[in-house]
Amino acid sequence: VLEITRDAFKRHLNPGARMVPARLRVFGLPVPRPEKEIGESTFTPKLAAKWAEWYGLDFSTLTQPAEEGITFLNMLDNKVRDLGALAPPVLFGEIDLATNRDLVFDVSGSTVVSEEGVVGGIAIYFELGLAQGIQLSNDPAKAGGTNHWANPVGILPVPVTVAAGDELEIMYRFGGMKAELTCVRR
Repeated sequence: VLEITRDAFKRHLNPGARMVPARLRVFGLPVPRPEKEIGESTFTPKLAAKWAEWYGLDFSTLTQPAEEGITFLNMLDNKVRDLGALAPPVLFGEIDLATNRDLVFDVSGSTVVSEEGVVGGIAIYFELGLAQGIQLSNDPAKAGGTNHWANPVGILPVPVTVAAGDELEIMYRFGGMKAELTCVRR
């Protein structure tokens, strides 16, 4: 949504134009590490060895984490819902799309863990304000089976073990095409 809005500002909109959607709210939801989806979406040493055997090439470089940034997997809401949230979502921010031309998030927020577990990722979801009282959202707890918008899930490089009552602080920065995400237990 942010990339499309940024492009619309640059190429198509006059100052004061009415925007639909008019408002954007972005949330982060602490979830367990989505092992199955990671296995299906990334190269593991075992898979790299199998491909090396098949194709006679060394694929081991693909098993190394990126030097910068965080890995994001796109998951449909039902898959995120099946992971189970370990804490209530954190509101990362709200943007008035008609007036805010920066379209950058650099925020942190905290939440209290509701059940014991290991936070291995942060699922990102949005709510778009289309008109008074009308919203569109890909919130995993609310979106139905017809939703096709995936939730980016940032995979934490170091999972965080938590107990009910622990406080988590989640920091999120998004600007341009780069996102940064950290989660610490306080």
